[in-house]
Amino acid sequence: MSESLELLSPRIEATGADIRVDVESISIIGDRSRLQEIFLNLLENSLKFCRSEAAPTVVVSAACHDEVVLCSISDDGIGIGPSYHDRVFELFERLGKDIEGTGVGLALVKRIVELHGGKIWVSSEGTDRGTTFHFTFPLRSDGEFDIGGQMVAVVP
Repeated sequence: MSESLELLSPRIEATGADIRVDVESISIIGDRSRLQEIFLNLLENSLKFCRSEAAPTVVVSAACHDEVVLCSISDDGIGIGPSYHDRVFELFERLGKDIEGTGVGLALVKRIVELHGGKIWVSSEGTDRGTTFHFTFPLRSDGEFDIGGQMVAVVP
């Protein structure tokens, strides 16, 4: 996660973004590049789709809940209308023709999350109301979960 923030530091500085990290003490050992891809894409979208009148605020959180690790990335950006909540994860789907991007990033994020046994969804109250992407990874009974065949330890 910190590597993702470091890679995005030029864009964070350019936008004046306030990035807040509220993460329980969780260590994840797994396929670093794939996990980083999830965070990079979601953080970059939060910075890309911010409202022009104010510096963006982005909150990253992660905690163990019941039988999953729940991660969320929330922003105060342009938001996503309810009719797009499921569609944003489809390949080549964009919010509009004038919206920057290829429509590949969220489809890739969804695929990575699902390949690891997790789920991803979006919540937003609509235009200019911000967006939160939530994703989970399942915990095993011993407090660990598997990512791509590798053991992933979750340390509270």
